[in-house]
Parts: sequence; C-alpha cells; structure tokens
Amino acid sequence: MNIQVEVKRLIREWISADLSALGLSTRTMERGSKLEELGRGYALGSRDKGSSLGLLEIQRGPIRWLNILEHIYGSSLHHQRAAYLNVYLVPDRDIVKKRCKKVESSQVRSKRFFGRVVGIRWKAECVEGEDLIERLNSDLQLNSLLVELGEQLVISQELDFWVIKPKHPYVEPWLPRQSSFWGRQMSQRQWDCYSAIAQQLLKPAS
Repeated sequence: MNIQVEVKRLIREWISADLSALGLSTRTMERGSKLEELGRGYALGSRDKGSSLGLLEIQRGPIRWLNILEHIYGSSLHHQRAAYLNVYLVPDRDIVKKRCKKVESSQVRSKRFFGRVVGIRWKAECVEGEDLIERLNSDLQLNSLLVELGEQLVISQELDFWVIKPKHPYVEPWLPRQSSFWGRQMSQRQWDCYSAIAQQLLKPAS
C-alpha cells in the first residue's frame, strides 16, 4: 500500500465526514475540473504552489465547493513533508462589479511582539471595495470568532469566485484521526465563521 496515496484518500474522507457531521450534504467531484486550480499559490515556506487532492461539492449555502490543496516542504526527497489547505470557493455572479483583488485579515496584539491576540484588522487591494472592508472590520461577532479560532485568512477573486483560504496550512496527519494531536477537525464554529465571511462577500457593492 502506498502510504502517501492512502493519506490523501483519508484526508478527503475525513473532511467530507466533518462536513456531513455539521449537517452538510457533500459530493466528491470527478478529477480534472478547472476549479482545482483555484486557490493555488505558494504557502508560507512551501516549495510549490500546491496540488489539488480533489473537490468537494457542497449542496447548499454560499460556499459551494471546497478544494483541498497539498503543499510540499523540504529540499530533499528524504526530508520532505506535506501540509494541507482547505480552500473555500464562493461563486458570485456580480464579482466583476466589486473590483477587489485581494482581502486579508491580520491579528491585532496587545503588545507588538508576543502579545496576546485581541482583535482582527482587515485590509484590501481594491479599486472599489471600501464598503466590504468596513463591513468586515465592523463585524464584531465574526472577528471575535476569528480570534477564538486563531484563524488568519486571505481572500482573492479568481474567475467568478471568491476564494477564501487560511494563511497557514496544517501538517500531515500521521496520527490516527481520533488522536488529540490532530486538532484540525472541522467544527461548527469554524464553518459558521467561513459562512459569515462568504455572506459578507456576496452583499451587493454600494
């Protein structure tokens, strides 16, 4: 048995099971879709732009697909390790009107170095998108949830989609899923957080 192939299969199954446990109906899509290219790019410290392990289609809600990306770290074959990003795809027919190339969150700390995280600040590369940034920065419930989850996000426009992804991938799960060391199981609060961001993105441009 090829361990790497088995790990990739398990990751797809685990994420699908996580979403099903939240009451979401999912379907694994056939490989080769152009949507597998969405969200690819160099992660912090990675040596590649990431390769898709496949797409999960989500039957309802603003987030319609999840693209699972694998990034390789390490300079030699014997010292390589894999890490993963869940990329959330939000279709938006009016995305061209919003003209906002990139949005990202950053953590606000109580002290400049090593202080605890006390808030979230959003910024953007936008031609017209100040209203979006204002909405995100004023959504106290959303930003409190991001602080609680320790999430930092990057949002971009690709084709007719908003692409939402964490800044930092999670490491390869060599331990059993039941282990307390896994720590990346999808929670209801995490899904609510991403859904709230998607809803903000879909609001009409002013």
